[in-house]
Amino acid sequence: MGGMGKKIIIFIVLMILLIGLANVLFRFVLPIKPIKVISESMAPTYNAGDVIFYSSAKTYNIDDIIIYNPSTRPQSIVVRIIEKNADDTFKVKGDNAKTNPAPIKQLNQEAVKADQIIGKVSFGTKGFIFYPLSYGIQILVAFLLTQLIYSKLKR
Repeated sequence: MGGMGKKIIIFIVLMILLIGLANVLFRFVLPIKPIKVISESMAPTYNAGDVIFYSSAKTYNIDDIIIYNPSTRPQSIVVRIIEKNADDTFKVKGDNAKTNPAPIKQLNQEAVKADQIIGKVSFGTKGFIFYPLSYGIQILVAFLLTQLIYSKLKR
């Protein structure tokens, strides 16, 4: 394989590594994290396919939209705090009145503990806008960093 072939392989491997690094930073290091809404339980506030951004918080208040882990299901749930109980747990419910006329007992939505809460939702956006934009930004940053690092390695 010629010198040009080796350069292309090194460039591609470096770019793949940097895309992976950007993805890890985005998901695990930054203080605000994205999650995709998978149901209509929060409609019309957030619909299935929307992407919401959340971060951990020290306190939670009535009307905050939170993400919590119920003890009866493996997936996280997005809900709104509707009441604070006397024992410092929270009564929560999705915004969609059709699918959520009341808190769901099987999901323990009448007594969510603070340690079950993953974070408070900061804002949301339509999924079709965020995901391609996110990956596009990651690829662009990785490409630019690859160019920079590769030019330094060539010397």
